[in-house]
Amino acid sequence: MQLHHADDQSLVALCVARASDKRVLNELIKRYGALVLQTITWTFQRYTASSKEDIEDVFQEVFISLFENESAKLKAYDRARAGLGTYLSCIARSLAINALNRRKKGNVEITDDIIDEDDGFIVVDNEEMMDKIKSMLVEFTAQERLFFHLYFEECMPPETISNVMGVAVDSVYSKKTKIIGKIKNGLRHLMTQA
Repeated sequence: MQLHHADDQSLVALCVARASDKRVLNELIKRYGALVLQTITWTFQRYTASSKEDIEDVFQEVFISLFENESAKLKAYDRARAGLGTYLSCIARSLAINALNRRKKGNVEITDDIIDEDDGFIVVDNEEMMDKIKSMLVEFTAQERLFFHLYFEECMPPETISNVMGVAVDSVYSKKTKIIGKIKNGLRHLMTQA
């Protein structure tokens, strides 16, 4: 089988089986390198100024991490849960945030959480909090539910969401702010009833 004809699932299987073969890594980078780079760049730009070297370091870290621990991250990929691009974007964003936290100043940790302690909300159990948030989604519009899924569950970068939803990138940021506001208001309401 020629690598450029392999579907994503087959390419992942080849990467696991032939981890030392640079051709499979090169094919993975050829397909998804631009998306991974875009995700890292967006994450850095969102929180702080960064150098080209910082971005390149995380880019390399993403692809190296896929093959660590006997390719554990590649083996964990499940196409039923997300596309390979989405999966790699989530890894890239997570490693970019980790890199930012390594160089953070003071005790402020960078996260992409919906709720923060400044608003009086402390996430004790993330799974429990996410269940509460998901129960509120029934009151959201279909477009808001789609946005929530793409941004918070699929970890898609704003540029990709703007393409999927057919809106400007600026609208993605305003939708995120609006949805977070609705969630925070809903959680405040739930806490006052408790």
